[in-house]
Parts: sequence; C-alpha cells; structure tokens
Amino acid sequence: MRQGLKHFFIHNQLILWLVVGGLGFLTLTNNWELYHKPAVELGAFWKELISGEFGRNTSEVPDGQKDNREEVAAEQDKGKAADADRGDADGTPDEENQVPGEEAEAAPTHKTELVWGNVEDDYFDDALFIGDSRVVGLQDYGKMEEHATFYASTGLTIFRLLSAKIVPSEGQYKEISVEEALGQRQFGKIYLMVGINELDVGTVERFRETYGETIARIRELQPDAIIYIQSIMKVTEKRSAKGDYITNQGITDRNDAIKTLEDGEKIFYLDVNEAVCDESGGMNPDYTTDGVHLKVKYIPLWKDYLKSHAIIVKQD
Repeated sequence: MRQGLKHFFIHNQLILWLVVGGLGFLTLTNNWELYHKPAVELGAFWKELISGEFGRNTSEVPDGQKDNREEVAAEQDKGKAADADRGDADGTPDEENQVPGEEAEAAPTHKTELVWGNVEDDYFDDALFIGDSRVVGLQDYGKMEEHATFYASTGLTIFRLLSAKIVPSEGQYKEISVEEALGQRQFGKIYLMVGINELDVGTVERFRETYGETIARIRELQPDAIIYIQSIMKVTEKRSAKGDYITNQGITDRNDAIKTLEDGEKIFYLDVNEAVCDESGGMNPDYTTDGVHLKVKYIPLWKDYLKSHAIIVKQD
C-alpha cells in the first residue's frame, strides 16, 4: 500500500503542490467564502462522476412522491380559484384588479317629476294639435303659428282621425294621413279635440273605445310625447235645447267617458270648458255667434287655459 501511495504522490506531485499552495493562499487571504460554492459544486461533480450517476435528473422525484406533489399542486390551484370565486360572489373587488380611486358607491339616479304649471308660448314649440273645426279656429286665430303644428280639419271625427289625409306632404302636391305624418316626425306634446261631430254616431262606449285605440296607436308612433285629451267644448244652452243631436248632456257623457283614459303619466285630461262656460253649464253666449264655435276675440281664453294647465317635467 505504501508503494501505491508513493507511486501516486510521484505521479501527482504537481497537482498536490498546487492544492497545498491554493489552500495556503486561501488561508492567508481569508477568501474561503469566495470559493466555497464552486468547491461544493466541483465536489458534487466528482461524486456523481465516480458513482456513475452523472447525467441523471437530480430533481426527479420518485413516482409515489411525484403523484403526491401533483395532488398538492392541484389542491393549491383549486384553493386559488375558490378564493377568486368568493371575491366575485360577495361583490368585493380584488385589490389587484380594482381601478385606483374607484369607489363602490352606486351611480346617482335622477328622479323625474311631472307637475302642473304655467308656461309661455314657447312651450308649444314641439306641440301638435289634432282636431275638428274648433281646432281650426285655434290654428287660424290663436297666434300660435310660430310655435305649434296643426293637423286639423272641419268635420274630423275620432273614427277617422288617423286615416284622414289632411297633412300637407313636404315637396309633394298631395296630402298624407295623420298616421303617416306621425310616423315621420316626433313631438313632445299632442293635443286632441274631437267629438262634436260624433254625437249622433254610435254609443258612448264605442266612442270611448275608439278614442282609446286611437291614443294607443299615437303612443306607438310617438312614445315620448305627452298626450292631452281636451274635453269636447260645450255649446250654449240655447243651442243645446234646439232639439237635434247636439246637446250638452251628450257632450258631458262623452267627456266623462274619455276622461277615464287619463293615466297621469303620459295621458292627461284637460277640461277646457272651465274657460268658456258660464253658470248655466254651457258655453257663454257672449263668446259665440252660432252657439258652437268661439268668436275670434275669445279664442285667447282657450289658449290661456292651455298655458296655465301644462305638464312640466322636472328632474331632481
């Protein structure tokens, strides 16, 4: 054995002297920490080389342990997913995803309120008046031509209000129906007055039913418009007592019927008789020549009533 060691030292003396010199150098300079890691890695390399395990994946885990590690990782992933779901379910935003400065307060809501009030002529800038000869009088003498639009015709009834071709067609030498015109332009308010010509046609129930169907169709065509049902204007007591179909009782019955169509949201009833009738309950004789239509100078009474009975939309 001694011969073997002597032989080893003779053939490797250069290496040994280098090792001894290096050890002495590291001791004198106190630089052991600088070469500690490389030395450990070199030692591990020689160990693997000698044992024949060089080239194997040292991070490989035995099959049993590997399966267990995969299960642990899967459980960890499930835990993360569950935490995320809980964060979504309780409505609490994740800190990582929350926008800086974002507050949890709900967006402010605006409450819309409809109130009765007094208005000026410009209130009628987006208003449409539909009706019979009484409305024609308002159109001609109400001084509203700069503001309101009129689809009015003598003899118009609720039964043909939508189908009546009384609206001039822009750019054409013909007139179109009210229904077609309503589909071409939107209004903010629509005022209706018909009924004097229907007093001898059908029953009160049929009149109300047709009126309701007409309003429903107008609402389809004008979903944002406020609809005003104006009462049928009464006649003088003298005209009512003439003995034909035009009576104040017949007008009252129909007014009571169409008043029930008011919903307080989009449809409102206006009793314009408050502005033109006297103590007798009929139209003031001084306001009319024929007992049915207002004189020109009294038409402003009607207009003023509309201005003092207007729905105003307010938002808080």
